[in-house]
Amino acid sequence: NCGAKKVRSAIDIKMAIKAVPHEGRQTLRSTAALSGIPKTAILRHMKEPHGLAARTSQLKPLLTDDNMLERLRFAVMAKRRFYLYDDEEMAERAAKSKKFITKVIFLAAVARPRYDPHKKQIFDGKIGIWPFVEEVAAVRSSKNRPKGTLELASQSVYADVYQDMVMNEVVPEIQVKMPRGVVVKLQLDNVSPHRCVTTELIAHHGVDSIEVANQPPNSPVFNVLDLEFYKSIQSLQPQKVARSIGELIAAVEEAFYELPVTILGKTVITLQKVMELSMGCSGGNTYTMPHMTDASVPTASSSCFPTHAPLVPPVVLDGSSSHYASPPSSPSSNRILDLPPSSQPAPQAVADALKVVHDLEVDEAIDVQHELQTMQSVMHHIDLALRGETPHQIAQRETREAARQERERQRLERQLAQHEQHVQRLASRLAKQPSNVVP
Repeated sequence: NCGAKKVRSAIDIKMAIKAVPHEGRQTLRSTAALSGIPKTAILRHMKEPHGLAARTSQLKPLLTDDNMLERLRFAVMAKRRFYLYDDEEMAERAAKSKKFITKVIFLAAVARPRYDPHKKQIFDGKIGIWPFVEEVAAVRSSKNRPKGTLELASQSVYADVYQDMVMNEVVPEIQVKMPRGVVVKLQLDNVSPHRCVTTELIAHHGVDSIEVANQPPNSPVFNVLDLEFYKSIQSLQPQKVARSIGELIAAVEEAFYELPVTILGKTVITLQKVMELSMGCSGGNTYTMPHMTDASVPTASSSCFPTHAPLVPPVVLDGSSSHYASPPSSPSSNRILDLPPSSQPAPQAVADALKVVHDLEVDEAIDVQHELQTMQSVMHHIDLALRGETPHQIAQRETREAARQERERQRLERQLAQHEQHVQRLASRLAKQPSNVVP
């Protein structure tokens, strides 16, 4: 033992340096100044095994939650899961590079399923699905085909490509499958290249029954495609082995049309629940995604299949969403009583206005009742066909149903009579009030 004893042990030096933030340990001079350890002592400490050492740090881009999820999806894209026994060997899969993995972009359009009273069948809501592919000539020869052979290749989706697909494929298919005489709301996913499709562009091509609307930004759950429909298709597509782009397109299209209509109907109901939860938190997304139970799965007699198209029948396109706008409420006859005396109209004008309101409400009630009876009759026949009842049982059921409808009609007539009496009493009450209108 010779020389002076160490004033600080290796542990003391290590604890003192660790107390300095990383920003203060970029040079030995700043490390010594902030830790209180002399520079020479730090140099001797660095020569010890498992001691201090210089490290380099690279500046990395800031990642959001969506970025990290996309990186994770890209990292596991080349992995697949198989179920094997212990005595089985995993099948080998090889490719020159991951960039050679076949990927095809599809454009899908769906609407809400509904009953078509003209064709006497249920419309499944599937407008169509189209792949973005193009035929290109082979650059060089191979053992599979000679040079110049036309092959299908994945197509990059730019604004002009997307616009051409919508105008030449989607819009004509909507005109064929959607009801005529009503405005169809075509809602896109609000991606920048997709905003080239507008209502004015469609009208310029001679179609005035389709309006374009974009879904809110950062709201992928506001459309039935991203909500569940794409996941359902992806669960069916792996059941069909595809070794080329043509086979992949055929597998996706087959999965699209094989998907039961009840799945799309349930997804529409899920979308309605999501929008209700969003309105409950002032348009935010601080809610738990609803889980639709088996009891909520629509059937042939459920409300998922309306008998007529709504005022604005929606079409969901390429991951976009559709909103159901509530029709404006009918003017109430009691609202006029809330006006100040100086702004109340003359009693005769009040009576005329109430008469018009009464006639409109009566006509609306009759139309609603007629549509309700039509829907009940159609759903009744569908249920009978599914049950496989005998003609005698069907006749008995129709007799009971006719009696029930007659009772419902009488009840509606009584309600209309009571409503008319209420309007007359209201008009007479207003007629007795002094009028402030100067003739």
